[in-house]
Amino acid sequence: MFFSRFSWLFLAVALLASNSILTPFQAQAQQCYTLGLQGKHDAERRYAVVNEQGQALTPYQYAAVVFLTRDLVRVAEGTDHRNLKWGVVGRQGKLILPVAYDEVSSASCEHIMARQGPATLLYNLQGRELLRDSIVNVHFTAFPAVDRLIVHYRKTPPSRGRIKLVGLQDPGKVYYTGPAQQAQAIAYPLGKGYRLLPFFEVVPPARPAEGVRPEQSLRLVLDRNGRVLFDSITVVNAGPKLIYLWGLRYTIVTDTLLRPISSLSYRYQHVQAMGPHNRWFAVSRQGKSGVIDRDGKVIVPLIHEGSIRYTGRGTFLIYGAQGGVERFLPPAGHPAIELRDYYLSGHNSDTLLAQQPLILKHKKTGKHGLLDPRTGRWVAPLRYQMLAQTREGYIFFQGDSAGYLDRQGGVRLLVPDFELLSPFHEGYAACGKRVSGASRGQYPSAQITYSVGGAGGSSATQYAFIDANGKRISDYFDWVGPFQGGYASVRKNHEAYMIDTKGKPASVGGYVLVSYFGPEGLAVVRQGRLFGLVNREGKLLVPTEYKSIATVGSYPGDHHFVSRVRSDENSLDEVMIPAVRDNLLRVTDREDKAIQVPLPEVKK
Repeated sequence: MFFSRFSWLFLAVALLASNSILTPFQAQAQQCYTLGLQGKHDAERRYAVVNEQGQALTPYQYAAVVFLTRDLVRVAEGTDHRNLKWGVVGRQGKLILPVAYDEVSSASCEHIMARQGPATLLYNLQGRELLRDSIVNVHFTAFPAVDRLIVHYRKTPPSRGRIKLVGLQDPGKVYYTGPAQQAQAIAYPLGKGYRLLPFFEVVPPARPAEGVRPEQSLRLVLDRNGRVLFDSITVVNAGPKLIYLWGLRYTIVTDTLLRPISSLSYRYQHVQAMGPHNRWFAVSRQGKSGVIDRDGKVIVPLIHEGSIRYTGRGTFLIYGAQGGVERFLPPAGHPAIELRDYYLSGHNSDTLLAQQPLILKHKKTGKHGLLDPRTGRWVAPLRYQMLAQTREGYIFFQGDSAGYLDRQGGVRLLVPDFELLSPFHEGYAACGKRVSGASRGQYPSAQITYSVGGAGGSSATQYAFIDANGKRISDYFDWVGPFQGGYASVRKNHEAYMIDTKGKPASVGGYVLVSYFGPEGLAVVRQGRLFGLVNREGKLLVPTEYKSIATVGSYPGDHHFVSRVRSDENSLDEVMIPAVRDNLLRVTDREDKAIQVPLPEVKK
């Protein structure tokens, strides 16, 4: 590719054990643990603290600089790397903690834990000591949003450890103490983030219990004052507006204040919300499944083997039953439909099922069709080699033709002589055909497909664009991306560039356009073999003097072609845009040196 597919690095901190809930650290990861202050060394391997723009905030004087949070780094001095002394530097380059500690780490975004000799200490961001403990093997986890601190005394093995739940503002006040392997606060999803709840999940030392698998542990749920609200819980899981506590013999469903909902709690082994706005709940007990509403009213009787999934329009699917027979349960007044001879296509999704028929595949013939689950009638017969659901309808593939079906099963668009077809983006779709007897020499950058055993020879895939009427608007290319912002990316003979809606190579400001425009209104352009950046008006903001410019990419929605081969071999190319972060662009200069170029302030 002519420009590098560079992705910015985000530091992920895995603090959550399996089968548990999201911790506040995960909830705050984007603002607290994304890449921030870092270290940079000189020729003598002395380190300084630098910000995201590469500016040194301290002299080059440290033996090491290690990331803590976006706004904090720990710094070390000394010559023996096994016995370094550590301190903490903040966003302004000032020492928050002096370089005098055996170890430092973050206790939260706003708190620092340090070890010094036989003591473990907790500090705030101003460097004020909040708590000191004389035991070395202790760990502090602070939760400022609920004014609590978990003090975890860890011993070997972990089952011998214990915790204390204390006040963060008043660490001398102890609310709970007891043995524990681990403890964490409970959070639940809120929009794009999470909100911390004033409750804590505590995993006591493992103990044998009937019905508990070896890999599971029983849990306690405490309020912020240390009162045990629930025990003998195996898994705590937070969902939108509801919290599920799975016990040994039943599930408890609560609101976000951990108040049990009586109609859903203490009577079912498993409960799971489903349907629009969590309108219904799939429940199971003693191997039988059913559906109830929030008030406990029975929607589907608790008599079915297997699991139940909502498929839209008041219809449910029983799957995983003994014998592998799936069946639909339509609304009251319609008979159940058994799928003994069919598979439910993996392309079906709940959001689209609410509006469209279902794609079924015959187990013996492999042919696809459309079924209305409420009536049991075939909307489109079992004649298609492939059907794929999109927002506009259904893409079909049949023989050497492709096209679109409407939601009533009628052929809305037929594209003869094409074996591949993408969803429409901005009024245009990509089509693909196979050229038999093709070689890599003839098509150097195309996808070459070889038949099983090599008996049928090889073929190359070639792509073109069509409009809503099925008319071809472009030449053929080795690979393509979707139209976005009036342009689509194409590749031909190892050369990559953009085309416009007339299928012609696109230029902006007299330069060859080679990327999509990003949210900043910037795109990569090429002049000869060197690259630069322009805005939508064609103004050159970064001169065309770099060997490569960093980009980031994402797949558009509904991006797969219909294909006889694996879909991951025939998906649209990524939407690549310039990788701009903090008004900096990563480039490679003519000497192959990676640098960051500041961008002028531009209006979006």
